[in-house]
Amino acid sequence: MKDFFLRYRDDTELVLKNCSFKIEAGQKIGVVGRTGAGKSTLCNAFTRIVERESGSIEFDGVDIGEINLTQVRDAITIIPQEPTMYKGTVAYNLDPTGKIPKEEILSVLKKAKLDEIILKKSKEEKEKELKAKQEKKEIDENVVILELSDEKKEKSEEELTEDEALLTFEINDNLSSGEKSLIQICRAILRKNKIVLLDEATANIDIETEQMVQKLINEEFKNCTMITVAHRLQTIIKSDKVMVMSYGKVAEFDGPQDLLKNPKSHFTKLVNDL
Repeated sequence: MKDFFLRYRDDTELVLKNCSFKIEAGQKIGVVGRTGAGKSTLCNAFTRIVERESGSIEFDGVDIGEINLTQVRDAITIIPQEPTMYKGTVAYNLDPTGKIPKEEILSVLKKAKLDEIILKKSKEEKEKELKAKQEKKEIDENVVILELSDEKKEKSEEELTEDEALLTFEINDNLSSGEKSLIQICRAILRKNKIVLLDEATANIDIETEQMVQKLINEEFKNCTMITVAHRLQTIIKSDKVMVMSYGKVAEFDGPQDLLKNPKSHFTKLVNDL
């Protein structure tokens, strides 16, 4: 990023002001700062959700403001704060295009330990459906025919393998925030992009689930360039570098331990506040 300025509208104040920094390929960067400091706006700049006022952002020496927008966004994987779920199966949520081999999808689900969670939920839902049908039983010829049809359908469902049951599980409101976040991480892994942006991706989940998410991220994105916007400092304390944003400017950009050595640094103050 070189001499970068950005505002959301012509009649509003600058949100990013003269930002300049360089990130090496494969580095893990943590972005911190107080509310309104410009952290999430950086992500909007990288994906051109908001266009620059002046300055440039270059990926591999290419100014992303000069190339096709689809090309830019296809090169980046974004993991936002609020997980986006699609109405449909687990397989569709992880691969809406239907181009990824099922073996790869299953492998990622198992690494995230989502297979156990989803199969358990699938079993519970089927048991609830069966119980509801039994409670509504009526001795009626039409109902008997319907029940025979249901029994045939249930038998067919029972013949599904665990892998098939996992991939065809329908997602609606049956997942917790943490489970949705894990689905989102799996989707990001399957995209296999070299640039990954995490914008407060673990802000709304419990510490235990966050640890699982971080473990998965560390393993699967180890060769990627990662920029993580975070409120929880433990999320980024092991980053190669920490960028501290303040009033739309890059106030500090250095290794976390180097910043902590300075008692007057912005980063040290943020750590002390917590």
